[in-house]
Amino acid sequence: MKRTALVLALAALCSPAFGAIIFEDNFESGLSPVKWLTIGSAQTVADPLGPGNTVLHFTVPGSGGDLFSVAIPAAAGTYLLEFDYLSFADETTYPTPGGFVGINDPGETWLVGDSNYTATLTTNALPRFNWQHVAVTFSTFGNFQLKLEQYVPNGSSAPIGSAYFDNVLITTPEPSSLIMVGLALSGFGVFRKSRAKR
Repeated sequence: MKRTALVLALAALCSPAFGAIIFEDNFESGLSPVKWLTIGSAQTVADPLGPGNTVLHFTVPGSGGDLFSVAIPAAAGTYLLEFDYLSFADETTYPTPGGFVGINDPGETWLVGDSNYTATLTTNALPRFNWQHVAVTFSTFGNFQLKLEQYVPNGSSAPIGSAYFDNVLITTPEPSSLIMVGLALSGFGVFRKSRAKR
């Protein structure tokens, strides 16, 4: 019984913890040139579901990215990307609403997108007509750019401007979590040795 509890505790400790913010934007102050290098058709608008809130959307379809951040300083490793996403595209009528988020480091990696293009998570799986919180981990070789777009493929009648983004946040792994994992593994080794001596 004690061994099971220890294994469960170890599993909980091994879950990645994230802490230091390396990039964030809630779009309340528009699209700052300090944060965004290429703006394309991106613009900030009133939140259609929340009076007093400002959010991001696009006025024309993009491909390969439409809004690019400045270069984000980062060491090679794993990071956590979080943001809020809203789509007004009815999946039965418009199966490809096209909200995409990715990075260039310098190679292209799409982290979140619809079924038109391979991505880690798909916006097609998210409920429509309400804000959804999205979180995904990713690895990078070093400094990278964040990019967003609404992609509408040829032949699709999905309305441009039906995808909205808010509260973009990228954080680093919390170093203390790595220490805790190491201590847990050490404790597990001591526990096994003490059991073996009985």
